[in-house]
This record gives sequence, C-alpha cells and structure tokens, in this order.
Amino acid sequence: MAQKNNFDPIAISKLVVKLINGELTASEQASLDEWISADPANSILLEKLLDRNLWENEVAQMNSFNTEKALEEVLQRLHTDGKSDSRSGWFSRPLWKFVAAAAVILVVFAIVFKRYDSKGTAENLQVKSRDTTEQNDKVMLTLSDGSKVDIASLANGTLKQGQATVSNQDNGLTYKVDGVSQENSSSTAFNTLTVPMGKQYQITLPDGTEVWLNSKSSLTYPVAFNTSERLVELSGEGYFEVAHVAKQPFKVKSGNQVVKVLGTHFNIEAYPEDQRTVTTLVEGSVSVENENSSIKIKPGQRVINLPTAKLRSEPASVTDVLAWKNGLFSFNDDRIEDIMRKVARSYNMEVEYQGDVKDTRFWGVFPRDKGLSSLLKNLEQTNTIHFKVIGRRIIVMP
Repeated sequence: MAQKNNFDPIAISKLVVKLINGELTASEQASLDEWISADPANSILLEKLLDRNLWENEVAQMNSFNTEKALEEVLQRLHTDGKSDSRSGWFSRPLWKFVAAAAVILVVFAIVFKRYDSKGTAENLQVKSRDTTEQNDKVMLTLSDGSKVDIASLANGTLKQGQATVSNQDNGLTYKVDGVSQENSSSTAFNTLTVPMGKQYQITLPDGTEVWLNSKSSLTYPVAFNTSERLVELSGEGYFEVAHVAKQPFKVKSGNQVVKVLGTHFNIEAYPEDQRTVTTLVEGSVSVENENSSIKIKPGQRVINLPTAKLRSEPASVTDVLAWKNGLFSFNDDRIEDIMRKVARSYNMEVEYQGDVKDTRFWGVFPRDKGLSSLLKNLEQTNTIHFKVIGRRIIVMP
C-alpha cells in the first residue's frame, strides 16, 4: 500500500481546490482517489478540507500574514522534528507523521486557495457562482425580474418588492404587504426561494402562513396574494402552517397535484427524482387532487401520488415525517436507498451502491447535527452494511 507521505502536499491541495470548484478531470479524480485510499486518515483530512466553515476563517486570517513564510516555517520544523527523538512530544512517530502531513496540506491548501481565488480564475469563479455556488451553497431569492439575491447578503436588512416589504430575520424571510391593499393589486409579482442541498430555511408569506423548506427545495409564491386564492408552487419538501383566511383557499401545486386547504398544518414531499409526491396531514383537513382523482384525508394520514396510479391514502407517522424539521433523521423500517437519498440531500453528497444492499432496512432516530461520519458509523454498527467516503461520494457496500 502506498504511504500518504509519498504524495506531494501542493499537488493534493490543488486537487482539493479543483474538487471544490467541480473542475477535476477523470485522471485528476483518480489521483485524488489514490491519495484518499492510501490511508484512512487522508479521508478524514479531506472531509475537514471540504467543510467550508472550518477553513474559510483560516483563509481569511491568512490574508493578514505571510502564508509563504508560514509554509516555509512548517516545512523547516517538520524537517527538524523528523530527526529528533521520537520519544519526545505528545505523539508517537506514526501519529506525528499524520499530524505533520495534515499541517502541510492545510497550510498549502490555504495558500493555493488564495492564489486560485485571486488570479484570473476569480472571474471564472464569479461566473461559475451564478450556476453552481448560488444553487449549491447559498439560500437564494429569485425576484420577479429574474435577478437573484443571496439571502445572507440581506443580513437583518429589508428589500422592497412592489407593495411588499421583505425582511430577513432570525426566523427566516418575512413578507409584509403595506400601502395599497391586496384587493386593489392590479398585477402579481412572483418570487422563488431556493434552498440548496445541506441547508434548510423558513419563510413567512404575506398572509402569515409559515413554511419550512427542507434541503434541495424551492417555493414560488406571489409577493401579495389576491382575494380569490393563495397559490404557491413547491419543489422538494416543505412543511406548511397555513394561516386561516375565510373564503380564500390556500393551494400548493407540486408536480401534477394540488393540495387545497383553508387553514391547517401539513407536510409535502415532492422531490422530482423520487417520482412520487407524499402529502401528510398534521392538523385540520386537506384535499389532494391530480388529473385522475381527488381525496380528502384526516390528521395522521398521508396521500401517495404516483405518476401512473390514482391517489391513495394510508396511515402515517407524523413524528417520522416531521423529523427533518426538528433536526433529526427518523427511520422506521426504511430501505437504505430511501435513507441515503435523504442523507445525500442533507450533507450535499452523491451515493453509489456496490452489491445487493438497496433493500436493507433500518429503524432508529439520529440527530442531523452529529454529522455524516457519525451517522454512517452508527449504521455500520448493525453489521449489515458498510460505507466508504471518497470526497463527495458515499459508497454503500454489504
């Protein structure tokens, strides 16, 4: 087996930067995979490097001092310590070698990132952000004119949208209609809130309805509702607490179905790749319609909408359905393939399968903030399944 210290830290750092920006060639991916496979510690280090929250602050701090000098000092120290007595210090020699390699790669990574981000590629990165970074890393608001706003840039500020004032507060985005009333509105402007993989977000609509959006989800809605109906469109998953407004039904369009209510609490899961829409009622009543049928359900029931079948209702565990909103994964005799779809969305990962494992089933509850590694380790403790993480890929094996 190759030793990880035989790899060039500068070369590895450049590959990591390219991985983050989605620019790895097939041969470069193979080189990175070789480094990852050389030692389990490399996979751990890569996971740290891919955690933007861990290294962004370090990169910012490095703008205030000479990073080239820092690298020179690290290399010199490693060269000196490599000749010292291994009995000194806190680490045994093998562990010290890993810490040393990690230190070099981390410092070099910061330097390479600085160079990469400040060269002519910066313009490319800026253009790229319109297509990938905005979609993959940030919660974005698309205005009626097509322009996009990074929600984080609003801070605690406000944005004027015709008759509506949009504010970004601790509990999410809030719309308030002022000035001319909704009844007198002559035109309707629509906004779209898009939540990327790995994040969740909350929005309060102009009528007071609260919506929690899960990762990889979007909601399109008018900045001011008219008097006849309140219509929004959902892609992905959202939990709705609809404000009651008499004679003004609230409708959620998702795929080929429409959910109609006056005031109630419900969850809709409508990810296009799942090829089904699931509507679960928590409180009140809802009517679910598609081109083939219509059905009403009671609290504790859900409607399954498949492309080639009529709507059908069945009992549902509200606790399991709303686990995502409460920061949990909840598995109740769920197939690993279904579980990993949720895991991939939550941690912005891709999933591959080796062997006959997709129908393996699991029960349990796990906090999402414990992280991906902890979740996978807990699943592996059942001895029915194993995982290998390479960059942004999770390989599921028997």
